[in-house]
Amino acid sequence: MLDVLRLEIDSTDIQHLTLVGTIPGVVPLLAAARNGPGGGRLQSEDDGTWLSWRAPGSETFGPPVHCSPDGTYLLRDGDDWDKWIRVAVYAAHLEPTATAEVFLDDRYTNGVAGADVTAEEAAAGDVSTRTITVRNVSTSSVSNVRVWTDSTHDGRTEVSLDGVDWFAPTTELAAVRISELAPGATATLYLRRTVAVGQASAAKELVHLYFSFDSFL
Repeated sequence: MLDVLRLEIDSTDIQHLTLVGTIPGVVPLLAAARNGPGGGRLQSEDDGTWLSWRAPGSETFGPPVHCSPDGTYLLRDGDDWDKWIRVAVYAAHLEPTATAEVFLDDRYTNGVAGADVTAEEAAAGDVSTRTITVRNVSTSSVSNVRVWTDSTHDGRTEVSLDGVDWFAPTTELAAVRISELAPGATATLYLRRTVAVGQASAAKELVHLYFSFDSFL
């Protein structure tokens, strides 16, 4: 998504993946979910102010980005530009030709999947609802925003745009749709998880949400 749409809970970015590892002068802030779990690669070139990213499983570093002065920058993978990471850079600490592996893994406690189900809730049955803010941070309108899941998604979780009508679309064709988001505008996405009475326990359940949109940047 090239960081055009931000997903937030309580005005804070949702962390799609954990990030462990970096090079001097660089703090990884957020990795796009499309990177997926695995080992990516972060490197600096020349005097250290040119940074690039290679996503897990990719064979190609993205185009080097000149990261000076201090600030926040977006680094893209060379094979898939939707596999990016957002980093904070402290230029005085950068080193020439540094490289490091950055390990990415799924997150189960980022607010998308909801809180753990207690034994009492599972025994009695439970319905929980939460919201995600979808924010257009670009200077252009974004249209036809589609949201759907897949076959690995926790089947107890549904999505809604109004908190009244609920859906569990597993293809982009069946996705729920936000018609348009103006620059800086937001929309609310509702998530509901229904736990049946006496449902068997599961150690971990992933909630996968996919987004696509049309934009002219």
